[in-house]
Amino acid sequence: MEPIPAGSSPADDKVEHYELGLCLSGGGYRAMLFHAGVLCRLNEAGLLQKIDMVSSVSGGSIAAGLLAVLWPRLSFADGVATNFRELYVEKILAFSQVFLDAPSILKGVFNPFSSAAREVATCYERHLFDGKVPTLKSLTRRPWFVFCSSNLSTGSLFRMSNRYIADYRIGMAKHADLPVATAVAASSAFPPFLSPLRLDLTQFAWENDKLDASVGPPVPAGRAVLTDGGVYDNHGIEPALKRCRWLLVSDAGAPWRASGSGYWNWFSQLKRVLDTTDNQVRSLRRRDLIARFQAAKDADDQGLPNDATRP
Repeated sequence: MEPIPAGSSPADDKVEHYELGLCLSGGGYRAMLFHAGVLCRLNEAGLLQKIDMVSSVSGGSIAAGLLAVLWPRLSFADGVATNFRELYVEKILAFSQVFLDAPSILKGVFNPFSSAAREVATCYERHLFDGKVPTLKSLTRRPWFVFCSSNLSTGSLFRMSNRYIADYRIGMAKHADLPVATAVAASSAFPPFLSPLRLDLTQFAWENDKLDASVGPPVPAGRAVLTDGGVYDNHGIEPALKRCRWLLVSDAGAPWRASGSGYWNWFSQLKRVLDTTDNQVRSLRRRDLIARFQAAKDADDQGLPNDATRP
């Protein structure tokens, strides 16, 4: 764990900064359970209570969603949540036994008024949140939980939190009253069967904040077509990178394996090409993050300010 260089651009000056951030990657149920173990260790080390921001993707958002809802009920003593195992771990282990993919897909196919992603959100409410419908607005201010999805309409990251929902091609809608289960379902809408989750953006009041003018004019806030957050950033790093001085990244992505297959048919060849592209994108993000860590460390060793290390 090394300090991240602080932002030096005018846009960064408007961003609220934090001391410690945690990023939870995608990877389905495997990632969800992996992150549960990581959270256990952070709690044992007295670091869980010190986390200021949690940015999550896909399976990481399932783990983060439950943590966000249960956070006010955690009892901390000497920096350790004494009821973390019984309150959080046992619940996440029980949820891991719930098979929701196939039923959600079938209901989404045969119900013209629903979709697989919407059915998954219903399952999250029923099995993860005990039939309750917590909203993003009800979550704690600290830690700040950000759930990441990929907007196929704009090709950019779609962020959902208790402060705002945002897309840098559309803008920002502050204090959007969105169910946590919907945010988690959008973040974990693995394509093509559990994706997309279509979200009507006209129900929110949008502002032209967080727009990137370099990519063209603003996109009207119509409908977001959301798929798995891992399509854009499988590590969930993007929202936290310029905000947190210290960053912990829990990477539960599947390891890349060599294959002896000849890939004689088009479908297996196409899948391998897509997997290779995805693996390369993830590798580049990891490489960039590690380079930032090293740059910050070198700056500290030489007594330079961290912002001097930003490319």
